[in-house]
Amino acid sequence: MRMLPAIRFQLRNVFESPRYLAAVALAALGIAVVFAEGLVRFWGSDVGSLPSAAIGWMGNYESMYSYLWVYMLGFVIPTLGCMAAGDSFCRDLRSGRYAILATRMGRRTYFASFLLAAFIGCFVYVAAMIAASQILELLVFPYDSSIDAFQIGFGSNAASMLKYSDYAARLPFGALASLSPYLLNLAYLAYDAFYISALVMFAAALSLYLPKQSLLVLAFPMAFVIVATQIAPPEWNPLVNLTLTISRAEDLSLVGMFSVPLLVLAAAVLLAAVSEFLLKGDPQ
Repeated sequence: MRMLPAIRFQLRNVFESPRYLAAVALAALGIAVVFAEGLVRFWGSDVGSLPSAAIGWMGNYESMYSYLWVYMLGFVIPTLGCMAAGDSFCRDLRSGRYAILATRMGRRTYFASFLLAAFIGCFVYVAAMIAASQILELLVFPYDSSIDAFQIGFGSNAASMLKYSDYAARLPFGALASLSPYLLNLAYLAYDAFYISALVMFAAALSLYLPKQSLLVLAFPMAFVIVATQIAPPEWNPLVNLTLTISRAEDLSLVGMFSVPLLVLAAAVLLAAVSEFLLKGDPQ
């Protein structure tokens, strides 16, 4: 089978999986909890004191104090993303489908399409969940607001001389804020989806070596974030990079932010390539 039809087949296998639907439902529940926490903070506030939906977005956690978002993005969504798209090889092996699919596609085509489907499936999942979090904010916050001095902390003085675009300019994608803060949020949506999908693709490559250890495969993205957060310098710290961490912006650069996910992607490809030499025959 050619690569493109194989990828389409693998993506259909990912998107139609009950695990994918379960991951969407669980992430939606988590986002609803973070959203409700944000609403409580503004309970009783005058409409004129509300920030725009872009600034009030739960992902802008340093301004909105939405610390639950950090746990969602750093630990919950990567794990759910892996459950949704990263362990289909383990599932195919358990169900007995792998032998049929590998024979029909060719072993190498199966593995390559499986890894690409893991990345694409996770990217769509993460991007959709973050987009949903922004759309939720549009239901309760105005599209534009004169109170967008909230960038320097919840309840900040609206007369602050700093505009959001000036303050956010310290961020690696901050130049977009001068055009629209929604563009800045969109840039982080794409970056976070790319970063988490890289982790899931590595976990998928790891499953080639641990076909019967699906729990270890599922735990990899969260374990990576936990370990890297403890030992990595700020520029490579996942929780700093995955969130709008304006207070740490002086430690960030686009090169540093993309170094880790690109290295993880390269390691995933290398791991899959090496499996051709180390893993003789098909797993049982």
